[in-house]
Amino acid sequence: MKALKTEEVKEKINIKNQTKQEKGAISALVLFTVLMFVTILMSVFITVGVRQKSGLKSSLRIAEVYGEDVEKIDDIYGSVVKYSTTYNYTGNVQVFEVPYTGIYQIECWGAQGGNIDNFTGGKGAYTKGNISLNKGKILYIYVGGQGTNTDVGGYNGGGSLTKGQSIYGASGGGATDIRLVGGEWNNNDSLKSRIMVAAGGGGANNRNRGDSTYMYGAGNGGAGGELTGESGSAVNYTTSGNIPTYNGHNIGTGGTQTQGGSILLYDTSGNLLSSTVTGKFGDANSENETQSGGGSGYYGGGYSGHGGAGGGSSFISGYSGCDAINSSGTHTGQSHHFSGYVFSKTQIIAGSKEMPKKNEKGTMVGNSGNGFVKIEKIKAK
Repeated sequence: MKALKTEEVKEKINIKNQTKQEKGAISALVLFTVLMFVTILMSVFITVGVRQKSGLKSSLRIAEVYGEDVEKIDDIYGSVVKYSTTYNYTGNVQVFEVPYTGIYQIECWGAQGGNIDNFTGGKGAYTKGNISLNKGKILYIYVGGQGTNTDVGGYNGGGSLTKGQSIYGASGGGATDIRLVGGEWNNNDSLKSRIMVAAGGGGANNRNRGDSTYMYGAGNGGAGGELTGESGSAVNYTTSGNIPTYNGHNIGTGGTQTQGGSILLYDTSGNLLSSTVTGKFGDANSENETQSGGGSGYYGGGYSGHGGAGGGSSFISGYSGCDAINSSGTHTGQSHHFSGYVFSKTQIIAGSKEMPKKNEKGTMVGNSGNGFVKIEKIKAK
């Protein structure tokens, strides 16, 4: 009986010890869980604090470097965000409102002159430059239209033809330009506000169409140029004897920085008979009889007949050799536009040379078809 009591006591002691162990394990588990929770919570607080501190430093750094108000989130975002946009030909003025203060790279491609048969219009020129722009500034975009085998010139100054003459030639290509003042493409105040111009090419000609008896002449249009547009060409013309009602051929020359291109008239022996300026400031149209239209540009190229027309000239405010005007329209002999908007890291490439492709990688020789514009923010101001 006594032995039995001893066994019961031992069992009770074991049960009591086991209970203590279980309670201890539970307590340890609870303590571990609490410690883990506290550790995670502290980690979160530390991470948030670091990020807030880092964000404050970034904001203060932005304010220090770029002068931005750190309370304006859009401005802070705009100082680092990448942004680009493009403009295709529409036949109307288009608007670019600067979304973020910064340095923008602007590229323009002029339009090609019109083709006829196997003779081609001069290709458009290319311009590029960097410019500082503030948020909210408005730029007006005029994308040139290609010349056609019709009487109508390419949009933005491409030379039109005399009614009915499109049977023998093509119209000129329009320039592509960036302006500070909007309005119709030929508005004088708007034209004076141009700070970048990529010239269009001259229209082609084939006066020999449908006439196998006499060789009147034909030729390709001149390319949109750099400081000066390129001249059209003349081939397949009679070099001796008389041609009924017409005794020679002509070509159009390119526009320059201060004057429009001319039509050069030659006799059948190749002697120059006359030279007449026909291109204008921002316009290649002429009141005279026109068989092939000049390309538009800073100054338009000369029209032609029995040979190709001339291409326009290009312009960038700040480009060495360009001749800007003052607010009255008088040339200053300096490259800076009177508005004070000036480009850096500038480049002009004639339509007869290798240039970047429109909105894609690679290069091409001159711009074919309509004009194009690309604007890209490359740096915070």
